[in-house]
Amino acid sequence: MTLPADPAAGRPDPGRPLRWGILGTGRITPRLVRAIGASEGGELLAVASRDEARARAYADRHAIPRAYGSYEALLADPDLHVVYIALPNHLHTPWSVRAMDAGRHVLCEKPIAVSLAEMDQLEAAQRRTGRVVAEAFMALHHAQNRRALALIGEGAIGEVRLVRGSFSFDIEQETDPRLDPAMAGGCLWDLGGYLVNMAQAIAGTAPVEVQGMAAVGASGVDERFTGQLRFPGDLLAQLDCSFRMPAREQVEVVGSRGVLTLAPAFLMAPDGPSAGIRIRRGSTEEHIPVADHDQYRAEVDDLHAAIGEGRPPLVDLVAARGTCTTLVALLEAAGVRARADAAAR
Repeated sequence: MTLPADPAAGRPDPGRPLRWGILGTGRITPRLVRAIGASEGGELLAVASRDEARARAYADRHAIPRAYGSYEALLADPDLHVVYIALPNHLHTPWSVRAMDAGRHVLCEKPIAVSLAEMDQLEAAQRRTGRVVAEAFMALHHAQNRRALALIGEGAIGEVRLVRGSFSFDIEQETDPRLDPAMAGGCLWDLGGYLVNMAQAIAGTAPVEVQGMAAVGASGVDERFTGQLRFPGDLLAQLDCSFRMPAREQVEVVGSRGVLTLAPAFLMAPDGPSAGIRIRRGSTEEHIPVADHDQYRAEVDDLHAAIGEGRPPLVDLVAARGTCTTLVALLEAAGVRARADAAAR
């Protein structure tokens, strides 16, 4: 991948790769290490942690040339073009804004914002800096889900009438930041976004009505959540997510002439089972195979192309606002909106 020379736009000289830095050393980051290393024109240059020893150990383990003991130090590295942010939820917007102001393009883990006020901050920073910003919903980049959306749009199951989605797992450690209300924890922020943006992609628009119910645990965050969405034309969606149920992930799309099922829907090989689409019409079922590929690499390649071509990434801030708006509305409907807003402040 060759990019035009344009230092003001955060691009390298022609023929040189886009150089990445990672903020954070959490559980998700090795997948991005893998993706950047395999990408078209990407090079992982640096990693940062608040603990320099942890950063150096991580850098040694993943053969990353530079390690920093603070996020500020990484952003000050003049050789970086792109920053991947993999911090707890409440730090996503502040560090995305700081990265943009430091001249870096941004790939930020979901949720990129936990309030509409934070979305305003991100949009203002993007207008101010001209940087490219993407929210890391990798599943929307997978060929399985792109193909499923195309089939639905072509009428493969008739008129879409219902979307049902589930995403859950049994959280391993009670000290997990996703169980901390001060860090904008909760299963809806962590898992519900996948369900919401898939439902909205199928509907092609935002819902006109939402209902939500939450089971708030001793942790103080929603540990189980169910939601219902109504879209224009009375397309309905039922969603559930949880930190306290067995691992499961599925999206079922019910149309007037058939049912399309994605299982897995979000974590495909190499990080889960192989991809594939099932369509049932009456008593017959069709299996549509989809070649396995690394959806995280697809996400990275999309960001590279967006930077090089001067276009928005697939999951840009317009898409991010749509997801955030619905998640906030669901939390409000379930009576846990105040927790999300408190965490955002």
